[in-house]
Amino acid sequence: MRATNGATVEVVYCGVLGRGQNLPLILESVPLWPKNTRLTLIGDCDAALGPALQAQVAKDGLADRVRFSGWIDLADLPARLAQADLGLCLLNDAPTQFRTALGACNKRYQYMQAGLAQIGDRNPGVAGLLEGQRIGRCLGSYSSQDLARIVRGYVEDRAALAAEGRRAALLHQRRFNYQLEFAPLLARLQRDDQRAVA
Repeated sequence: MRATNGATVEVVYCGVLGRGQNLPLILESVPLWPKNTRLTLIGDCDAALGPALQAQVAKDGLADRVRFSGWIDLADLPARLAQADLGLCLLNDAPTQFRTALGACNKRYQYMQAGLAQIGDRNPGVAGLLEGQRIGRCLGSYSSQDLARIVRGYVEDRAALAAEGRRAALLHQRRFNYQLEFAPLLARLQRDDQRAVA
């Protein structure tokens, strides 16, 4: 059962615990979040920034508010994400790779599939996807205060949090899913195969 109806709000990040995801900034923001808010980081804790992030959590005394779940099998991820309340995807905006990663950043769509509202970055297209579809909000600046302001807004308005999550799930079902996105490609491949046989 999702915690939105309970006392604690779980904010979740899933993916590589690397340099391009603004994870240190996220950890800096946690002390500014409402006390009933927890962060879960799903990813390989022993690779990339994992050890440094764990050290930062220990140094800042956040062990009771930040959980490292480790890696989760992809088949189990949708059910695990559906237990959370709010997703985070804050790609850096400096590398071209991230500025053009809207459609390639699968965690945005995994959060939608799980029915999570999400907080996103300001890379091109992200505001249109999240704010334009009313399924999330984007940072105005890469600051711990700005992130905390958005988290606080969701924690204080659980109805909006739940409504955005429901819209995200419907949007995933109706538009942003592999079956629909790849249908034209699969149809073309099938036509090409039929021509090759004929």
